[in-house]
Amino acid sequence: PKAKPVPNEPMKLSDGLWVMPGNEEKKDEPPSDDKVDYDELSREIAEMKEACPEEFANLREQVTKKLEEQIKQQEEEAAAAEANNEGKTDETEAKTEEKKEAENEVPVEPEAAA
Repeated sequence: PKAKPVPNEPMKLSDGLWVMPGNEEKKDEPPSDDKVDYDELSREIAEMKEACPEEFANLREQVTKKLEEQIKQQEEEAAAAEANNEGKTDETEAKTEEKKEAENEVPVEPEAAA
């Protein structure tokens, strides 16, 4: 089934009820962490720096602590991932060696019954 074309003129649904095309309200996108207005953010930080130097210093300390925590966490995760990869490499190498040994073994044929 084909979709009905969008009318470009007002359409009467019933007495007193009309539908106006293109009058759909545009919904404002809710703020998300993905989209940051850096210009606005830098302006607000500059205003805070001038108006409330104490609050700015506290904010700066908090940001520094958060960054240090995240860096530490990322380093720990990287070290854990590296340790896991090393362990897997050892296991993989051991399995590879076992396969090579199994391939190199000459099968012993049973002696023919006399």
